[in-house]
Amino acid sequence: MMKRMLKWLGYVVLAVVVLVGVVWVLGERKLAARTTPEAVAVVPIPSDPATLARGEHLARSVAGCAGCHASDLGGDPAWAVEPGLLPAPNLTPGGVGADYTTEDWVRALRHGIAADGRKLLIMPSGASAAMTDEDLGAVIAYLLSVPAVERDIPKRDGEIMASLLVGAGMIPTADELAADVVPLSGFTGVDIASGEYMVAIADCAGCHGPLLDGNPPPGGPA
Repeated sequence: MMKRMLKWLGYVVLAVVVLVGVVWVLGERKLAARTTPEAVAVVPIPSDPATLARGEHLARSVAGCAGCHASDLGGDPAWAVEPGLLPAPNLTPGGVGADYTTEDWVRALRHGIAADGRKLLIMPSGASAAMTDEDLGAVIAYLLSVPAVERDIPKRDGEIMASLLVGAGMIPTADELAADVVPLSGFTGVDIASGEYMVAIADCAGCHGPLLDGNPPPGGPA
C-alpha cells in the first residue's frame, strides 16, 4: 500500500514539475520574443509651456510614471528583484530617451512594444493607448524635456517568477493590454465623460478591477 502511494505521489510530483516547466518555457519564449516594429501613426509633439505642463501633470499625477521609473524618471535598477531582476528603464535623455524617436515613444506607450521589438512588461500601455493624440503628445513632449539622468539600468535577467506568471497568463504583456484599445474623447470639463477618460488613462481598473468594485488578491475571496 505504501509503495503504491509513493508511486502515485511520484507521478503527481512529476506532473507538477512538467507543468511548471512548460509554463516557464512559454513565458520565457514570450518575453524573449522580438517582433519587427511596425510603422505607427506619430502624434504632434508641441513644446509650448502649456503642453509641457499638461504632459508633466499626466505623466506624474495621472499615469504615475515616477512610481516605477523613480522621481527623476532616471529608472530603478532593482524595481523588482527575487527571484529575478525586473528593472524600470531610465526614461530620460540619459537612458532610452537619448535614442527613442517619436515613433518609438508612440509604439511603447500606445502599443506596448519597445524600440527593439521586445514586449514590454508591467507597462500600462492599455491606459496610455486610451489617451488622445494631444495628451499622448504632451506626455512625450514632457519626457523629451526632462533633464538627463546618468544611471546604469541593467537588462531584465533571470525573471523566473515573471516567466511563470506570463506563461500562465496571469500577467499580460503590455502589447496584450493595449490590443484593441482606441483613444477616448479627451478631458473637456467636470462631467462624467471627462471623469471616465481620466479613470481610463490613470489605469484605475488595473488595481481596482474593470468595474472599480475591487480586485482581490490571487486566492482571496471574490
